[in-house]
Order: sequence, then C-alpha cells, then structure tokens
Amino acid sequence: MSIQDSMEGLIIWPFLFGSYEYGFKVQKDGEVYEINLDEALNPIDQGDETAARLLEEYGDQLQTMLSKAKEVWNLI
Repeated sequence: MSIQDSMEGLIIWPFLFGSYEYGFKVQKDGEVYEINLDEALNPIDQGDETAARLLEEYGDQLQTMLSKAKEVWNLI
C-alpha cells in the first residue's frame, strides 16, 4: 500500500477552557472519511457502520497519534 492509497489524521479542536473535541480523517481507496469522536474516541454517530469499521481497522494508528499529540501539546 502506498501513501496515496491510505492516509490517516487526528483532528483536535481545542476549546478556550481546556476541553477538546476529536475527529479522525481517513483517506482509503480514493475516498475520504471524517469521523467525529467523543472523549473515549468512539464515533459520535453510534449508528454509522462505516465509522465503526474504520475505527476497528485504524484504532491502533488513532491511539498512537493521540498519544503523540498529548506528549507534544500537553493535552489533558
């Protein structure tokens, strides 16, 4: 798989008083998916089967990105 076939990204929206909202963006097979996540990194839309499948597939990468973001930016 080349970098053009698949790409993942963590999105963090900070709020003024210290909380965050999260998103996960996946580019796979020419399609781009953006998933809004709760604080436990579960999809906000619990009925979205595509989001659940992608989070199952890319969960390890998502956790790695979040860990690195917490180190770099001292996220809570």
